[in-house]
This record gives sequence, C-alpha cells and structure tokens, in this order.
Amino acid sequence: MNTLIKQAYLLGGLLACSGMALAIDKVDYVDLAKGDGINIMDGKIFINPINGNYGQATSSTMSYHLRAKAGCKGQNVIKNFFVSLGSENVNKYALEASNNYRQTVPGQAYSESVPWTEVAMKVPLTKLGFNPAAMCQANLNQKISQGASKQQVMAQDQVLSKGVWFTTVAQCGRIGKSNDQYGSKYIGAELKIICKAGSTAGVNNIQVQTPDPKPGQGSFQAPIKVNYASFRATPKVLNTTCPARAKFTGKIGVTGPGTVKYRVKFPDNTYSSIRTLKFDKAGTRSIGTPEYQTNHSLVNETAVLEVLEPQEKKVFTQFTVNCIAAQGPGSIQLQPGQNAAPGTGKVKAAPSVKVEPIKAKPVRRVESDDTEEEASRR
Repeated sequence: MNTLIKQAYLLGGLLACSGMALAIDKVDYVDLAKGDGINIMDGKIFINPINGNYGQATSSTMSYHLRAKAGCKGQNVIKNFFVSLGSENVNKYALEASNNYRQTVPGQAYSESVPWTEVAMKVPLTKLGFNPAAMCQANLNQKISQGASKQQVMAQDQVLSKGVWFTTVAQCGRIGKSNDQYGSKYIGAELKIICKAGSTAGVNNIQVQTPDPKPGQGSFQAPIKVNYASFRATPKVLNTTCPARAKFTGKIGVTGPGTVKYRVKFPDNTYSSIRTLKFDKAGTRSIGTPEYQTNHSLVNETAVLEVLEPQEKKVFTQFTVNCIAAQGPGSIQLQPGQNAAPGTGKVKAAPSVKVEPIKAKPVRRVESDDTEEEASRR
C-alpha cells in the first residue's frame, strides 16, 4: 500500500513538472543574422562638410538588412515578432517598453513559425543615440590638436566606426489567451561614419552633393560627357616670401545636365578634396580657386586637375615659386642706405683737398728758390 502511494505521488510530480515545462517553453526558437551581403550601403552614414566643418548627413536614415526567424511550440502561434536597434529588456514572461526603433518581421500572420525572413531596417538618425556629424567634428578637432592641419585632415575621407546591437524578439501564445511567453536573440554590428572630404575654405567651397535622382521609368536622358577642361597656375611664377600659397584656376565644360566630380593633385602627391559641380544644362563652370601651400621654393613643378566622373580626364599645369627672404637689419638691400649715412659730400670732398696742395707745392718752391738766388747775386 505504501509503495502504491509513493508511486502515485511520483507520477503526479512528473506530470506536474511536465505540465510546467510545457507552460514555460512556448517559444521553440528565435534567431537573428546579418543579411546576404548584397546591400553594400548597409551600416554607412555619410557626413558632408559645410564651410570647413562637418555638419550635414546625406540621408536622414541609416539602412541595415538582417534576417530573422522564430517558431512556437505546441498550439502556440507568433503574436509579435520584431527587430530593434539596441538592446531590449525582455525575459520569458515580460517585455519592457523602450524607445528603440523597431521593425516588424513581415509574414508572421499568427503562424506557428516564420522561416528566415529579410528585415530592412531604415533607422532614423534621431534614433541612433549619438550624433554622427558631431563624431566627425570631434575627430577633426582631435587630429588638429595632434599637429595635423585642417587641410590635411579634410583632404580625404575619414572613416569612423561605431558598434551597435540589434535584438529580435518573438512573442508566442494561444489566440485569445494572455499568458504569452517571449524569446529573444541579439547580434553585434558595425556602423561606419564616413566624414567626406571637403574644402577648408568657406568662400570657394563646393559642397559634396547627394546623388541625382534617377529619371522616371520609361524616360530617357543622354549621359553627361565632359567636353572641355582647362587648368593653370595664377600666376605661373610666384615671387613672394614663404610660406607661400600657389593658386590655380580652371574650368570644366559638359554636354548636358548632370554632375561632375574632380580634385587637384599637388607636387608632393597630396590631393585637394573631391569636389562636385552640378550642371542644369550644357555649359562651362569654374572649379573655384584651389590653393597649395609650400614652405620652400619650387621650380617647374606640376599640378594636375583630375576629372573623376562621369569619365576620367586630366589637365596638367607647371608653376614656379621663388621664396624671397624678408628684408631686415644688416641685409644686402640696406647697404646703400648705410653708406649714405654721413653728410652729403663729406667723404668725396676729402681726396680733392689733399691732391691740390701736393701738386702746388713743388711749383711754389722752385719759384721761391730762383728769386732768392737772384737776390744774392745782386
């Protein structure tokens, strides 16, 4: 009898444990992974320079493509399934509300499972939790404090990295019931903030523009072509004190509306920022006034205007910089002024005074001797 009671208690405990397990494990699986890799613009934020500083993003959103899947156990179905940027406070029994950007996984429709499904995240920059433009500006200020010039830093794109989390959450339960359960999975990802190259000058700065919108379906637009380009140093020979700034001018002409990208290559293999000219119609536009600073003389050096898009084209110009030393005390230029310091005519008059008495004395002595001899004879 005692043995039967013990067996009954044991069986009841096993059933109870089994029932509890079924109640807790309503979520079978939840998984999250990166997309298939064809979206090359994923996780990239571009910041354009404005008047020598960083301050404007090319887009108000950041895109990222992921894949998510989930499944429920027993008679439970997926009631909610989403991916968010950031971490979520979730356990098996509750999901806390958050201010994260969330994107619903498509195709759930109260099904028992959702296979691998692409989730296109279009995260507003205001939901990132940081300011990409401020990161670019901070990077610029840091490099300047380390000894680099603003022109050197902004001559090429600066790429910064930021780590983020993506979390997917699935909610499983029976239709009409409220005791749902949750499962979650998170992965780390990298965001790249590209601080675009730009001019350090505010007046002649040509801003990097966002790509032109594609023509409407069925419309036709002839591709833009560069049919003219000129480039020269102004002046070709620069005589000045150093450090000196050699200046250049040029023009680019096109056959129709569109965008042209170009830059200038200087003698020490440094480059200006990549600049953009936007044409509303066929015509010619100035490239502005690129400048190159040198601390020493240059003889017949070469600078190159490089047109990068829509097709490559190069124009060369030669220039010379003659560094002239600044005048100062003791320099050769001051010698005439120092020789003239005594009064006018004093130095030149002295030799003439000495010469005349020397020539006159012998004549006077001869005449005087003859006169004395004649007097004695008499």
